[in-house]
Amino acid sequence: MRNAHTLFVWNGNFAPGGVAKEEWTMTLRGTPVEPVTSLQGMADIAAAGWQAWRDHLAPHLASTSNLLKCTVASVTALGLWEKDATGQFKKGEKILTKDGTNASTQFHPLQTALACTLHTVRAGATGRGRFFFPLVAETLANDGGLTPARHIEIATSVASFVQALNAIPNFGVVEVFSSKGVSTRVDSISVGRIPDTLRTRRRSLVETREVRPIP
Repeated sequence: MRNAHTLFVWNGNFAPGGVAKEEWTMTLRGTPVEPVTSLQGMADIAAAGWQAWRDHLAPHLASTSNLLKCTVASVTALGLWEKDATGQFKKGEKILTKDGTNASTQFHPLQTALACTLHTVRAGATGRGRFFFPLVAETLANDGGLTPARHIEIATSVASFVQALNAIPNFGVVEVFSSKGVSTRVDSISVGRIPDTLRTRRRSLVETREVRPIP
């Protein structure tokens, strides 16, 4: 069981040639400063979350990596989206396509991403979290990782992104939530140089499959 909290969800796709080939999702959580009761308040938070993405992460992504929607919801301790008195989910959405603004035409395989680890003062695995975002449109170094200069730049941008979320009124701060219900403030982030593979995106790929029987 987690503490009641605010959930951010960013949804987008990867659309080379203007045709969507893959969908991606990114989530972060935080404990609000005070309960946000209005749907408009949630919408305002979502808009600020969309703005943070646009300002800090989009510049590193290819123009074929599109952010389509930012949703923010109020989640109960049972992990369910909270509803208001009229039965509507307490959520807000910012729906507005924002392409990455990196002009590079470098194409990496689908399902590749960069992983950001969220660190807290809490020791062990319960004190760390992680989120994934689309792999940047860059030619990789000879060892298969980001170039050192780009690595530093992206880590700085991710830290600025988290700081921008922390500055949103009523959102509180980005936190890591353990399975035991303990929430701990994120006090640093780290981004690796080597691209990761996000297998959970497999079901979101647009493709045809060749099937052969095995007698």
